[in-house]
Amino acid sequence: MVKSKTSIPEDWRVSIITITQYVRKDWLDLLFRCIKNQTGLAYINDWVIIDGSKVDEDQDKLEKYLNYTNQAYQLPISYHSTKHQKERTIGWLRNYAHEKLKDNTTHIIVCDDDDFNSNTRVLETLKLFKKKNCNLIGTNSQYLYHNDTKTLFKFKDGVFGENHSVNSCLAYTTEYAKQNKYDETKVRSEEPSFLNNFKNKMEQLDANHSIIGMSYGAGNTYNKNMINLHNILMRDTEQTSATIVSSPLQFFMGRKMAKEYMDLMEQYDPLVDSKYQITYYTGGFCPPWEYDNKALGGSESAVVELSTRWSAVGYSVEVYGLFPSLEFIEGYKEYEGVHYYHINKFSFSKKVDHNLNYEFNPTNIHYNGLSRMLNQPYLRFRCY
Repeated sequence: MVKSKTSIPEDWRVSIITITQYVRKDWLDLLFRCIKNQTGLAYINDWVIIDGSKVDEDQDKLEKYLNYTNQAYQLPISYHSTKHQKERTIGWLRNYAHEKLKDNTTHIIVCDDDDFNSNTRVLETLKLFKKKNCNLIGTNSQYLYHNDTKTLFKFKDGVFGENHSVNSCLAYTTEYAKQNKYDETKVRSEEPSFLNNFKNKMEQLDANHSIIGMSYGAGNTYNKNMINLHNILMRDTEQTSATIVSSPLQFFMGRKMAKEYMDLMEQYDPLVDSKYQITYYTGGFCPPWEYDNKALGGSESAVVELSTRWSAVGYSVEVYGLFPSLEFIEGYKEYEGVHYYHINKFSFSKKVDHNLNYEFNPTNIHYNGLSRMLNQPYLRFRCY
């Protein structure tokens, strides 16, 4: 019998790579099932798990947890501690994972600990490698579930470029891994260094065979709230990077697993009372600005002036905005009694019982009903 052009060579072997920490072990319970359910399970050589736990004692705990949990799954886990490494950046961790591959591994598939992986991902990825004779695969049209708004998005094909993909959707050959390295100074956004600033040729795996990324605020390495909110507000225009999917999450993974993912995201995003009496959320659709710029004009200067005056008469005030100086710092910066945060730090899971002001620059923004979508009945909108 003649083999089809997409039949997979018998000597191909896949290594799954996951970077995780003990504090994220609850997500691993779900990932165990995603991998066990793979239709291409027979091609999985090993599951390389790199322990990036920041506390050394947690590394001991993660190894014990994996050994115990795997008794039920019997997956070929290859666990590696990083106690010896002082600086455990995501760039270094990903390069370190490549050093731990088995000699007979031919292909690598990245599985982040908190994503849902389609049960056809391994098999369809290998078929695409064979069909295209390529060394790099991603998905730029991936699905993304936003917990705070209970909305499932699908990014538009090629919206970020034909060679673009987030790291969690990547698959590549061992030869590619030898020729390309991650920037080990990176603590986030490590993809450009490994993908040659998205210039390396990348084949695209159908999103239905890829992942559903989970966006749940503080628990994520990268907070996607701004992207998600923009796609909701501009949903009836051409100015979006993703479309809203009408199918519920359980359509893709079954009712039981969907509930487990949603329940776990709620643990990371509990509804909490705000500690501030007044909050300003200044959109994010305007140009970047700095709260301490004495030359500010327009609505930005009004926010700073009002916030300062509220603080002076005893109110606790927080302001969220596109402040470049605050993007990569934890927490806030205090200025004239007011706490300023980068907009990515804003949580839609806060219970707000005071005025929450929004600033949006574009016209035709659908802000009517946003409070209903965000389950916050006390929002008051202001369009500057």
